[in-house]
Amino acid sequence: MAHPAQSIGPARGEPPAPDMGGGVVRAAVCALLVVALWAVTRPYEGYVHDAQLYLVQALHRLEPARYAADLFFAYGSQDGYSVSSALYAPLVAALGESRAHLVALVVGYALWLSGLWVLARTIFASGSAAAAAVLAVIALVPIYNPGALHYGESSVSPRLYVEATSFFAIAAICLGRNLAAGVLLVCAFALHPIMTLPTLALVAVLRFRLTVLLAVAAAGLGAVLALAFAGIDPFVRILQRMDAEWFGVVQVRTPAALVQNWILPACLLLVFPVVSCGLVALRGTPMQARLARAVLLLCPALVLTSWLAGEVLMNLLFLNLQLWRGLWLLTLAGNCLVPAAYALLPREGGSRGLFLAAVVVNLCEARFGIAVMPFASAGFALASACTLAATGGGRWFHSAARIGGSAFAAVATLLFLGEVAAVALQPRLLTVLDVLQRVALVLAGGALLVLAARRGRQIGVVLPVLALGVAVWAGLLADQRTNRMAFLTGAAPVDPAFVAATEGKTVYWEGGLEFLWFRLRQPSYFSCYQAAGSMFFRGTAIEHARRAAVLRRLNTSDFALEPDAFCPQRADPLFEGPARGAQLADVCRALPELDVLVLRADLPDVPHLRWQPGFDVPASGMPVPPKDARPVYVPGKPRGFYNLYRCADLR
Repeated sequence: MAHPAQSIGPARGEPPAPDMGGGVVRAAVCALLVVALWAVTRPYEGYVHDAQLYLVQALHRLEPARYAADLFFAYGSQDGYSVSSALYAPLVAALGESRAHLVALVVGYALWLSGLWVLARTIFASGSAAAAAVLAVIALVPIYNPGALHYGESSVSPRLYVEATSFFAIAAICLGRNLAAGVLLVCAFALHPIMTLPTLALVAVLRFRLTVLLAVAAAGLGAVLALAFAGIDPFVRILQRMDAEWFGVVQVRTPAALVQNWILPACLLLVFPVVSCGLVALRGTPMQARLARAVLLLCPALVLTSWLAGEVLMNLLFLNLQLWRGLWLLTLAGNCLVPAAYALLPREGGSRGLFLAAVVVNLCEARFGIAVMPFASAGFALASACTLAATGGGRWFHSAARIGGSAFAAVATLLFLGEVAAVALQPRLLTVLDVLQRVALVLAGGALLVLAARRGRQIGVVLPVLALGVAVWAGLLADQRTNRMAFLTGAAPVDPAFVAATEGKTVYWEGGLEFLWFRLRQPSYFSCYQAAGSMFFRGTAIEHARRAAVLRRLNTSDFALEPDAFCPQRADPLFEGPARGAQLADVCRALPELDVLVLRADLPDVPHLRWQPGFDVPASGMPVPPKDARPVYVPGKPRGFYNLYRCADLR
């Protein structure tokens, strides 16, 4: 560990990181290419996923009485531990939901990419290596929690801003600018304490000796205990345990928050970044090696602590802290250090070629949409490591390592061919073409970026023209909103009859959480996303489970076909929606507080209102089609309706 009085910047004799050079044109070309790569890999989809939660928190801050009864807020909200909605709410009030989301997203992207460039230029001496690092971070698999979370998200959340701030803070501590790093971390902590804690730990590991770290950790634990005994939330949670009923709901509804549910697939997911960091930790420059060693030691320790203190001891505070989120730093560092790892491998022996294959395959897997489990790139990375290991050791070790490398390479090749076949067999030709052009754009844009950033190279005319072409092509792919999301983020009105029928009522809208929250500005009775607070608030977990147990009888799209999915399973997994009015009556009687049901199913035996919103509403009220059935797309006017049923007509 570095002595407190030392900087961990470039060692004496190590060349400083010079300015990229090349003038305004070169900088503009590089910036244009980075933006184009970002647009290709993270197209705009509207406010999806967690962006919905943070947007409704801003609306709740503006109109608390309107959303107070919503299940997401009724028993408490994480919003109380962050200033993010206090900053977001004025923007929403001034611009409206859609424009505010877009502005916040663009600002977040600008900060994120700026922070990434500053970090890359801090740990790489040359502009071309830094550009390659930026390319790797943008283009390679960013997922650090199987099927749940990844860095550099394409929607607005405090995580985007905390990651950006973390880049600046890590760069500052690497350059010995301790005060700047501290101020940045305080700002990040105010936005998202849970995401900031791993970065805070990493900065401490980079800055202090082990003895100082242990002293600071002991002092911090003592402060937390003192606040806990004083009854101050959330610190008081360190004295509490999650009971079995609550934990059972969390285990089913928010499985990604528990290490025990994903640790084995995560081990495979992290193979590539671990190999990359491992190579740099052994052979990199002092700064690069220190960063690689820090994340390799810290991140597993955070995961182990999260599992042991949270899931084994059932301590409520450690369950809530989710220290395993520090894996984003390992994934980010592994991808960022790819250029250094590649340069450190010998030209002879095949390890460099296998590592390059791992990089290219990982890039492709990120575009395939199956990157949650990048099997092939993990195999090539292990093959590279084995091949490198074969250059040392005795005869038997050499032979075993060579055989292992060949075996991993063969298996990885077969796996990659299988992944390519899975994409090629997609039912829609447009899906295949979209994947192909995105892979081509990333490869072309990345090559141009590295060329443009190379020192001493004349920028010329051809390269800017090619960069502009890549940017225009990427721009055509940047807006990936569905027709439904375009409606939600647009100004087209909701049917006035629906508005009147739902005003002041308790409403369950099948798959329509966004309609209620953002278009009608009213609470929702039930959706899967409203279970997001189950990990933090017992009332949310238990009440969400109670409502789900009844509503699942309707077999709506909010409920899953499989028993171990994020949403509860349907009562009849073989059916899509209710088929008879008696099912609706049964649910309305079981939930006396429920007033209105808005469903996709059109039941002629029950009086109801119908509305065609201007986009296709999938059919319901029928058996689930076979998995191998191919949807038939017929051009023309939108199909399907939302159907509104009043429980008063059914009880």
